[in-house]
Amino acid sequence: MSDLLYSDTEEALRDSVRRLFADRCPPEAVTGIYDAASQDFSGVWHTLAAELGLAGLMVPEQLGGAGASAREAAVVMEEIGRAVAPVPFLSSAVLATVALLHAGDTDTVKGLATGSVTAALVVPLSTAPSDVIAGVNAAWAAQHPSSPTLVVQEADDDGLLWWLSDRSQAATDFVKNYLWTHTAPAVNYAGQTITVQHSGLREIFAGHQAAHFFGVPYSDPHHPDVFAISQVGTIYTTGTKIAEHGGDNPGDRDVPLLVYAPGTVQPRQSSRPVETTQVAPTILKLLGLRPSSLQAVQREGTQVLPGLGNGH
Repeated sequence: MSDLLYSDTEEALRDSVRRLFADRCPPEAVTGIYDAASQDFSGVWHTLAAELGLAGLMVPEQLGGAGASAREAAVVMEEIGRAVAPVPFLSSAVLATVALLHAGDTDTVKGLATGSVTAALVVPLSTAPSDVIAGVNAAWAAQHPSSPTLVVQEADDDGLLWWLSDRSQAATDFVKNYLWTHTAPAVNYAGQTITVQHSGLREIFAGHQAAHFFGVPYSDPHHPDVFAISQVGTIYTTGTKIAEHGGDNPGDRDVPLLVYAPGTVQPRQSSRPVETTQVAPTILKLLGLRPSSLQAVQREGTQVLPGLGNGH
């Protein structure tokens, strides 16, 4: 069980990061991000990355880094979470570093290690569902003045799920045609308003098509009357949110999974495709429980993540 405890070196690392955030990232400064006058935390990142050398924490020593492991990175991430520090450690020092090392791009990795280069995640476009819903309802009301509100319930994020007051195939086809033939306003990562084609959607399923997609009878009231898959790089949301995980585009699901279980999982990498649905049965297996007790495993045969044993 000693592997579960942090070493003195790791605790010293934690102490250094904690003292930095206590001095440079107090709660009142972090909450000030949401004030009208934005806060500048680039100096905090520079100190963490260059002066403490943590930008190169997971970079091999021969490339100018510390040659540490995910365990040390976890210590830093814990302190970032504790202080809610707005620094790009995860994207730059972990995700980009691991991906670039795997790809063999040592030149960029060297820049990341020194802090002279900072990697950022690319975020998608954002389009507000309320704008599109208002357009659909207005078009429907023009033809059906006695029942002006067609979209009565929605669940939108990395896709579009709508329930209608009129669940007929004719009504769902009306929505599908409107969405496909109209543009929609969207806001890109820089806060600029742009226009996306087909309401920002790639594929639309209406009525019977939507029921078939979810594998339920058309009479089932639970399935959405209209279901749509967003274009790659587009999400349906409001407010300041500009990114979302999941969705039905393959690229939305291409994310790395890191399993950290000292003493249980041996260090290794796997290039086999995996899915987030495998996380739940994997946790059960690591806890010594039976993954087959999950209904999803029973029905879909979901496997545990590779390298942790075979079977369900």
